[in-house]
Amino acid sequence: MIQFRRNSYANIILEYISLCGEFPYQSLEMMDRNKRILQRTINNLKKEGYITITGTGPMKSIRVTKKAFPIIEAINPDFLKHYLVVSENHHFRGGTYKNNKVGARQVWRRHRMAEILCIFKQLNVKLWQEEKPKLHLNTKEEKRINLNNLIFYTSKELKNIDVNQRYKTDFTRIMGALFSPGGVYCIYNTNKGLMKWNSQGEGKAQVLVEDIVNQNLEEYKSKLFEANSAIMFGKGMEPALEMLISNGGKRDSNGFEMLSFDNTYRNIFYLTLDENGKRQLNIMTKKNWHDILKEEIFPEEYINFKYSNIDCDAIDKNNNKYILMFFDGNVGRLKRFKQASYDSAKNKFEILCFPWQANFIKEYMENNVTCRILSIDDIEEIFK
Repeated sequence: MIQFRRNSYANIILEYISLCGEFPYQSLEMMDRNKRILQRTINNLKKEGYITITGTGPMKSIRVTKKAFPIIEAINPDFLKHYLVVSENHHFRGGTYKNNKVGARQVWRRHRMAEILCIFKQLNVKLWQEEKPKLHLNTKEEKRINLNNLIFYTSKELKNIDVNQRYKTDFTRIMGALFSPGGVYCIYNTNKGLMKWNSQGEGKAQVLVEDIVNQNLEEYKSKLFEANSAIMFGKGMEPALEMLISNGGKRDSNGFEMLSFDNTYRNIFYLTLDENGKRQLNIMTKKNWHDILKEEIFPEEYINFKYSNIDCDAIDKNNNKYILMFFDGNVGRLKRFKQASYDSAKNKFEILCFPWQANFIKEYMENNVTCRILSIDDIEEIFK
């Protein structure tokens, strides 16, 4: 018989499922525990009737049963309340995925949300409904959020603020918005492949996030916030390369096209769905992280320039070299940097990156730039 002890594998599994609604079996390693012990515990939980496993292959999914409710409530009463909200009262819209496009789409989206929540949970982001300030769009209401904390609101929480306008953003790909000292980021997850994307719809989601920030965040009392930055999560660097070389292509019957970088967000930060991506995000949530990196990495004369027609972080004037930091995976800037390297053959171009980004950069940038690799341990040391 399973013993539900504090911090046991059984408790951890139930906590993650309560947080996400259901959990993708193929992403078990993202729980940051021994995968074999997780699988063994899941088998035991299933045998004793606390969970069910549905689907096969990439659609294989772990869900709790009502028998687990008292256990979840004993771990934390707020966990059960949260689960009932995110699972629509233990009802999975779309049913099972088999021969059901609606069901498959719903399961896919819940799986992608679970992967994002895993990373955020391990960075101590506020995720549970009961621990977050309530959002509103009322100009007379008090602003309740400040950027001293890490807070994530799912797309459902964002869209439910204005039910009457929800139809405008119902089919967008946005997964939510992350509030942090390092900035506010719209969050997406493309997983392994290209994402179909409707620029008009995502533009409306972007405007919704702008309105929410301006009405709820203390830092924006007088100036208007623009949601021009997004984080795109994916498995490995291959999806980033595919997106960069994609031109969007023809729209389908619903107006969707493959995501390209010619619209909506000026900055798209591509992070991998693993420990590397988690460490990158941890840096990007620090206040003034980008300026701190520049000041610590480059000599003062390299960054002491008022204007450059090339989007870069540093200029070595003695060697006519432009330098770009790619530690944040900003593929929007990378694309602009590549174009500049074509337009300015007399200058040199260099990119600073992490080891797992190097092959991607060399393949995408071809022979136009040099690549200098730095350890993430050294970069993290800057913020300690």
